[in-house]
Amino acid sequence: REGLVDGWFVLDALLVFMMVCDNWVMSVVAITLLSPAGDASATALMDNSSVMRTLRILRLLRMARMARLFRLMPELLVMLRAMCSAVRTVGVALAFLLAIDYVFAVAFTQMARGSPLEAQHFPSVPAAMHTLLIQGAFP
Repeated sequence: REGLVDGWFVLDALLVFMMVCDNWVMSVVAITLLSPAGDASATALMDNSSVMRTLRILRLLRMARMARLFRLMPELLVMLRAMCSAVRTVGVALAFLLAIDYVFAVAFTQMARGSPLEAQHFPSVPAAMHTLLIQGAFP
């Protein structure tokens, strides 16, 4: 009962309804109307659905709720900034680990050439990287 009074709930419900109509109903209608030769009415129907796609921009209004939440709880903003600054550090560590994995994959591929290990674990550099990562780092 009280959900219909909340404007954000009504907007979300409208967006979900439009998305269901656009994705499910319009697709089924277009498939049933579309003949193998390409019926013009089905093509026009799918072109008109692009209007509904442009209305999806209303989803950005939901971001205003997040801004209001950040204003009410500044601790969340501090946590978000900390996570964003940690992304760079984690990315550099991941790149470093992938570089080490690549170097050892090249080395093991060269050393295993002609041995039974080549066919099983190190047939190529990407396969060697996969073997080192999955069986070495994540045992």
